[in-house]
Amino acid sequence: MTEPFSVLLPVYRGDRAPFFERAVASVTAEQTRRPDELVIVVDGPVPDAIADVLRRVEAGELTGGVPTRVLALPENVGLARALEAGLDACAHEVVARADADDISLPRRFEVQLPLIEGGLDLVGSAIVEFGTEDGPDQMVRALPVSQAEIAEMARFRDPFNHPSVVYRRSAVRAAGGYEHLDKMEDYWLFARMIAAGAAVANSPRCWSVTGSAPAPTDAAAATACWPARCGCSAASCAPASPPGPSSSATSRCGGCTATSPSGCGRSCIAPW
Repeated sequence: MTEPFSVLLPVYRGDRAPFFERAVASVTAEQTRRPDELVIVVDGPVPDAIADVLRRVEAGELTGGVPTRVLALPENVGLARALEAGLDACAHEVVARADADDISLPRRFEVQLPLIEGGLDLVGSAIVEFGTEDGPDQMVRALPVSQAEIAEMARFRDPFNHPSVVYRRSAVRAAGGYEHLDKMEDYWLFARMIAAGAAVANSPRCWSVTGSAPAPTDAAAATACWPARCGCSAASCAPASPPGPSSSATSRCGGCTATSPSGCGRSCIAPW
């Protein structure tokens, strides 16, 4: 049985308006399974450019008709408290997280929501980073997929990419909700959820895009994710034909070098 769900997206003065605009459209109008509502938490005063995007969102210009609530906090309270306020405002038990500088690929919710509806409490995914200042032009951030592997990683570091997760609000509340821990609010929450017995998993496919460079196209993001599914490095493996952002076709890795023989000729499924 399908369940209604909310998207929870915080924004603050340090975010960039073009990224925020793209993020909003990517979790609403561009999704093959659209959310039942979008809740935007404005964490304190924001510059005019972000305020202008918010006005357009409230006018329905970017969301494709998805009902939207803008919760404006009078002062900046930090991510944990902003998300707690947002969770209180969400109308639905199932909540998908998104950040104001990330893009969700079009089939993200179509794939993740059935996993929650099938009995999981928390589901994340791999993501692709574009244009990091100290790293390569693109990098796939893949994480363990099974409950046991995730629990093991949680002993040492965050086993989820925060802007990729969907969870049950009741499971978040059972673990005590978001608590302030600078730059680690999500890790602290997820570790407590796992310890409390939440059923968790990660999708190995990339469903979100993050980075500091100009926002990539969905096709570029999907292409960057492809080698990770084939078992090759981005430099040594390319799909037999360029995938489209909504493709579900199976293809084969090609062009692998001797340094990555495990991926050569292996069947792989497009990651969107």
